[in-house]
Amino acid sequence: LVFSYICQPLKPPLSMQTQAVPPRRTRARTTEELIASNAAVVASHDRVLESNAAVVESNDRLTAAINQLTARLGESSTSRP
Repeated sequence: LVFSYICQPLKPPLSMQTQAVPPRRTRARTTEELIASNAAVVASHDRVLESNAAVVESNDRLTAAINQLTARLGESSTSRP
């Protein structure tokens, strides 16, 4: 029983499995609605880019601090008798 379980082909993770989504029965969106929707997506992406830039700046500060500490540790270890 265990052997047959082990030999079964692996299923992809749930996140990689595609699910059939039934088509939505909605009216076609107007040009104005599409423009507004796209503008909202662009604004959202802009916020993500700003957030990512802040993370990069924070990471740069942390890296600089780590490099300073590493240099100080190296100096203190070489200055010992």
